[in-house]
Amino acid sequence: FRLEDGKDTLNVDLFWTDDKGVRVVKRYNFTRGSYLVTVQHLVENNSGSPWTAREYRQLMRGEPGEQSADSQFLYTYTGGVLYSPEDKYQKISFDDMQDEDLSRDVKNGWAAMIQHYFLGAWIPPLEQTARYYSRALQGERYVIGMIGQSVNVAAGSEQSTQARLYVGPKLQHVMEEVAPGLELTVDYGVLTILAQPIFWLLEKIHALVGNWGWSIIFLTILIKLAFFKLSETSYKS
Repeated sequence: FRLEDGKDTLNVDLFWTDDKGVRVVKRYNFTRGSYLVTVQHLVENNSGSPWTAREYRQLMRGEPGEQSADSQFLYTYTGGVLYSPEDKYQKISFDDMQDEDLSRDVKNGWAAMIQHYFLGAWIPPLEQTARYYSRALQGERYVIGMIGQSVNVAAGSEQSTQARLYVGPKLQHVMEEVAPGLELTVDYGVLTILAQPIFWLLEKIHALVGNWGWSIIFLTILIKLAFFKLSETSYKS
């Protein structure tokens, strides 16, 4: 599949049928310049009886390899994440998945697998309650996902479901527009209270100068100026 020049969207359809006349189309809708994918399930029930199912959406990844000596000084979390309006951002680590299977009903939440710079996240429709789950599989593979509400399709009728899948870099200004709390996947660790405003200032400088290298230089100068009197006093002492 290829998004042709001059086109802004691309549909990728996958098909499944059974021997009773039920046909399901799984449609991925891609948009140029966007890391957000719309995923639909279109059900056509041509059988002579009602058809009922529950849609599941999940992400799976393996245990990360050994970190190099250079990266051991850099804090990074690789694993699952669950967001709920009640508990907000919650890490579901691979160790947590090994100790206990997650099983929880959440409304207006999302689930993700994250690493240092990138993530994959399933975002169900608003106002929909889903059962969130996790599994530790053989071969150091781990799953986090959700099961939606029952879909009942009467004989001779059609019905569809829809969810969104974000797959891409951790661009905070983009993610905060996708779902509440998704920008929290940029994890600053214990220095969040300092790092967040510094990064906000860095982005503002970059918007003016258009170069990350110069942005870092100007940010460093501003921080030096802000702490000049403290430094001067320290040097005199």
